[in-house]
Order: sequence, then structure tokens, then C-alpha cells
Amino acid sequence: MAFERNRDRDIVVFGAGAQWRSHSSPDDREQQSWDKKSYLRWKQLCFDEHARNVRFKERSGLTVYPARLVYDQSDHRDLAPTGDPKTGDGFWFRNFVDGFESAVSARGADTSYASVRYRSVFIDVPIYLRYLLVQVNLLGGQVIRSKLPDANGIAGAVEAASELVEQFIGPRRARKCLFVNATGLRARQLCRDTTVHPVRGQVVVVKGVPKEAATRLSRDEKTGESILSYVIPRPLSGVTILGGCNQKNNWNTEEDPEMSAQIKERCAVLAPELLTGPDSSFEVVGCQVGLRPARTGGARVESEAIRDRHGDVRCVIHAYGHGGGGFQNSIGVAEKVSRLVAEVPGDSRARLIPEKKTLQFDLEQTRANDPIPPPPPPTTKPPIPTDQPNPPPNPASYEVNRRHSRNSLDDGEDMISAIFLIIIAIFLPPVAVFIVAGCGADVLINVCLTLLGFLPGHVHAFYVLYVYYNRKEQVQQGYYDDRPAPGVYSQNVQTGGQGYGTMGAH
Repeated sequence: MAFERNRDRDIVVFGAGAQWRSHSSPDDREQQSWDKKSYLRWKQLCFDEHARNVRFKERSGLTVYPARLVYDQSDHRDLAPTGDPKTGDGFWFRNFVDGFESAVSARGADTSYASVRYRSVFIDVPIYLRYLLVQVNLLGGQVIRSKLPDANGIAGAVEAASELVEQFIGPRRARKCLFVNATGLRARQLCRDTTVHPVRGQVVVVKGVPKEAATRLSRDEKTGESILSYVIPRPLSGVTILGGCNQKNNWNTEEDPEMSAQIKERCAVLAPELLTGPDSSFEVVGCQVGLRPARTGGARVESEAIRDRHGDVRCVIHAYGHGGGGFQNSIGVAEKVSRLVAEVPGDSRARLIPEKKTLQFDLEQTRANDPIPPPPPPTTKPPIPTDQPNPPPNPASYEVNRRHSRNSLDDGEDMISAIFLIIIAIFLPPVAVFIVAGCGADVLINVCLTLLGFLPGHVHAFYVLYVYYNRKEQVQQGYYDDRPAPGVYSQNVQTGGQGYGTMGAH
């Protein structure tokens, strides 16, 4: 899901849930190809970062995490008519996503449902966008920030863009430039494309990270309208996005309090472990409203030759109308755009490439520009040089969960805390277990082992600490292992510090 909001015509996607969940129909082979390429590329990037032990400050913002889909009706397009949900034949992506499992349960003709589990990829949007910007700079790209007119359509916008580019590469090369039109909802005016329309979305941001992501597809019994509910974690930020709604042709970007209440009510069933506030409620951080740039008939990804007022022919490649599937379509669409660029004759295009620059990716700077959650204390590193500054955060609207924000601490502070816990474990094993596991079964087990003998208590305490810091490192590197460590019952230990509570028997 991607959000677009008009704020002085800037694009705002910080509130996007951003998970890999295909929106493709069973017969849409092109969109399936886009989604598959995104999943495989993102997963490989996560594993590469994990294998190379990439520093947290240089992470891409991608995380492999367990996900669950729940279908309340048996007639959803993912389930039929392509196959039997019991074997997973109804899901086109079953052969390449990790850990795919499906099950079906019948409770009557009108209430049949299926559930699917697999390992998906989740995006911490501000971190990921900053990461992409860094990649553009490292490849020699340059950012030019400007407003383009739309009164004369796409031809007028291209002409204005060409005049702007001339200042950087000269008029001869500017006349051969290619332009990619990825303007979202603005394509409605630029291209006079009346099939482009907004799909309003609203999300609630809460503290904590669930044991698994969850999406529920149901239907209102009275109106027959589809209902979308989802719990999308941001493990690197320690918050979770709750949603949602799909309101077509609704341009309202203000919060609907009634919708927020409905979202929290529906998501409480999907992730009860996040009900850590007063009276077993969510600890709400904020609310985000945005408009998904959808298009009737699907996304438009194609090239078009446009003649300007001087008679020059310019090539424009359109890439808009992806709706809520923008993130999961992105890698596949980018590859198609690259192919379309390659098909343009070489003498008809020029490259906007200045001298190659080196740029260091600083996650702390990224988080400082992310309104969810507010920035940590400033670092001594200089800000990233860019011509596209982000809007300042709004500390009044958001607060930090200190326990979850420890994901942003550097390795030195983690080492200090580990040494501190090891010293405690040597002299008082149950206390060390209590600090990381909370009051629960693990502490009781350690107390009993310590009474039986100091050595068993030591072994158990060090084992619990090992699981805790190992899982914490995995989460920070973007790979979350949902398989429970044997003999550990604390959710906080199993998730590397992402939540307290005692889990059921493994």
C-alpha cells in the first residue's frame, strides 16, 4: 500500500503500510511478474545485508517477516477458480515465496474462509526511500526539485522540464532527454487521463511489533462491501501500522475518528499482543491519511512520442496508476521502464549524469526526517547533501516508545548492556532473566534451576541472553526468524526485544 497526499504538491508516503502482498488477479501475468521480481530482489537484499553484517545505520529498511492472510469468504479471487485452497493451488505466488502454507476451514456455505502463511518483506518507508536516494546518487544521478505546470498537459510539462534540465546539461543534450512520467494522481491532469482516481486510505500507528503481520479480507454483511484489515510491522522503528480502508474517489485527507475506531477494533483481533495500553488498548502514536493513485484498467507503463511547440519529438515513458500496489510493483516496473528506455534509439536520448559522487547513507538522518517516530538525539555526522529536503518532523504528534526505539542504538551501547547483563547473570541468574524476559515462565524455570544448583541456573540464564541478543541482531539486520527457540517462553526474548509477554508452549 502506498499513500500520496497533496502537501504543496509534494508526495508523502511516510504513512504507507508497505508490505509485499500481491494485488494481482490470477490472470494478470504482467503484474504477477512485477510482484515476483520485487519479492525476490528484496529478499535477496535482506539476506545479503544479513550475511555481510551491514551496519544498522546503512540498512535498506527492508525486513523479512512472517505474514498471515485470512479470507472470510470463499469466493475471493485469490482462492478460486484457479485451484483448491487446501493445497495452495489458488495462490499464484505459492511457488516462490518462502514458507508458504495454506489451510481452509468451512463453517457453513456463507462463512467459509482460508488462511495463508508465508514469509513476506516489509518496508520501513522513510528508511527505504532514503536508501533509494543514496543509490541514485552513487550511480551518478542528480535530483532537481521544481514544480511543473499542468495547464498544457504532458507536452507542456515536458517542455518546462526540458528548459529546466538545460541549465544542467545544455540545450543540445536536453533536447534528447527521456522523461518518465511517474506523477501518480497528477497524471489525471497531465495526461488528461480520467481513469486515474484516488483510493483513500487511513491508518493508525501504534507502539510495538506483533509476532506476525496479518491481513484480513472480509465483507460487510449489510452492504456487501469489501473490508480490508491489516497489521503491518515496522521492526526497525518499533511501531506497527494498523489499517485500513479503500474508499474510491474520496479526496478527503482529514482523519475520520470513526474509521480510526473501527480500524483499532478490527485489528485488536489480529494482533492482541499489541494491546499494551490502559484497559488493554493500543498505545496510539498517530494517524495518517493518504490517497492511493489508482487507475481503472490497471497501471499504465508504456512509452509515448510527444511533439512540443518547436516540433521536436520527445519520448515520455508513463509509469503511473498502481494504486495500493506501488511498492510491490516497483522493481518489476523499473525493469520494464529500463527496457522501454533501451528501445529508444541512442541518438534520440541523452543522459542526465553529472560527475560520480560518493555519498554515505546515515540512518539517523533518515529517522530525523521521518514523522513516525520522532528523531533520536542528533549525531555528530553531517547531514546528507541533497537538493530535496524532507519536511521537519512534528514532535507534538508523535512520541517514542523507549523500549522499541533501542533498535536505533549503536553497537557500543548494545555491548555495554550485554556486559552488564552478563555480570548480573553470574551473581544473580534469575534477575538477568527477569530483565530480558519479564515476569513469566522463564523466570520461574530459572529460579527452580538455580535452587537445584547454581550451574543449571547459570546455563539457563546465559542461554536466554544468547537467544535475546541473537534475535535482536537479526531484527536489526532485517531478518526475523519466527521459529521459536526451544525452552524460551518470553515473547520479548523470542523477538529480540520487540514485545513482552509469555508465549504458549512450543
